[in-house]
Amino acid sequence: MIRAGIKAREIRTGVDAKKLATLIISSLEGAIMVYRLERTEEALRGVQAHLGSYLETEVRARTK
Repeated sequence: MIRAGIKAREIRTGVDAKKLATLIISSLEGAIMVYRLERTEEALRGVQAHLGSYLETEVRARTK
């Protein structure tokens, strides 16, 4: 999916697809683990906000 985004020029060409996928999955899995331990959605919401910001500012291809 990430490679398709790069090919479609929706994701910056310099992005390493495997590293980005690992970052996303690891962040979500970690937040889920914290949620299960603490029984609060705070970690889930924090990761959602951070990933959203990161993807918009560092990953999404810039429009001209």
